Amino acid sequence: MTQSCNRQDHWGAYTELVDPDRLVQDPLVSVVMITYNHGPYIGQAIEGVLTQETDFPMELIIGEDCSTDRTREIALEFQQRHPEMIRVLFAEKNLGMLKNFQRTTLAARGKYMAFCEGDDWWHRKDKLQLQVDTLRADESLVGVAGGIRDISAEGEIIAPEKQSNSGLPPIRVEYQDHIFHTVICYTCSVVARTDAVRRALLGDTLCSDHSQPMGDHPLWLELSQLGQMVYFRETLASYRHSPNSASRQGDPLRTAYFEMSFFDINFRALQRYALPGDPIKTSRAQVRFARQILLHAAWLGEAKVAMNQLKRLRRLGETVGWREVNCLFLASIPLPRSWLRSVYTRIAPQLERKGLNLIKRFAGQPLFKPRDEKQ
Repeated sequence: MTQSCNRQDHWGAYTELVDPDRLVQDPLVSVVMITYNHGPYIGQAIEGVLTQETDFPMELIIGEDCSTDRTREIALEFQQRHPEMIRVLFAEKNLGMLKNFQRTTLAARGKYMAFCEGDDWWHRKDKLQLQVDTLRADESLVGVAGGIRDISAEGEIIAPEKQSNSGLPPIRVEYQDHIFHTVICYTCSVVARTDAVRRALLGDTLCSDHSQPMGDHPLWLELSQLGQMVYFRETLASYRHSPNSASRQGDPLRTAYFEMSFFDINFRALQRYALPGDPIKTSRAQVRFARQILLHAAWLGEAKVAMNQLKRLRRLGETVGWREVNCLFLASIPLPRSWLRSVYTRIAPQLERKGLNLIKRFAGQPLFKPRDEKQ
């Protein structure tokens, strides 16, 4: 019979809904699904896990973070129907994405851990089997990822399959690939070793900074210090562009903050872990990321962040000239940054179509991306 078990962890009290008598005892894989206001999508996300065709036992742990829609209700209904596999964790206080992710992740019991947020979907029934077989065959690997396809809120395919070419062999992914995004490991495509994930999450690591709006990128960077990942160049999962997704790609302000966070995480990672080879490669990369953060801070009106980047550049021996000072000046102007939304929706798409790039001379990549492109 399903029970409500009261638990306590570092972030406070929470409840786990579970049937201890029927729940699988020794799962090889724990699927971690964090969710918040995913009512229209979570049913499909759960079904994608339940329909996996595997030769091993698995569990699904749903971390529900005080949704205001029917997300919790739907999750509990699935747990009642599948008590042998599903556990639901919830509390009466919203934790936020990163803390909810850590709470749910640390509850995993399997040797391997897979990730699927409540608005994503595993459309391939052989996804887990393929990835787990790869991890079983090579103990040196810490994880396996793969290509994704973008889907709309309604589930329609809206973009070509990213980094997907099933005709090519898998590739090895290392630290520098994560730093420079030469290979992008989307969370919904990843399966990793649970012991490695725990080591990456606990203690003084990049994952301990909960002020950042993204949690997966620091995790991949920390895992890369423990071993390589394999990337399958074929589509393994569907990545949904839902209105309440964490990156909010329809909002240029939110997108810019996500990009700035990505650059800052990379800068901090390079302070801890140098790139292989010539040390000058690490310092040059730090300069590049500091300049990208500076430019984003100017657009977003983050004067304190901009000043910190000037200090970083000076410590790295870089000359601070008029362009950098202009960025600080722009960041200090108390203008409502909502004008970015107007620029994005009315002007930037036209400029993009003409092939113009407003800020490439500073950052090396466009701030404004096509509205249907997801980071």
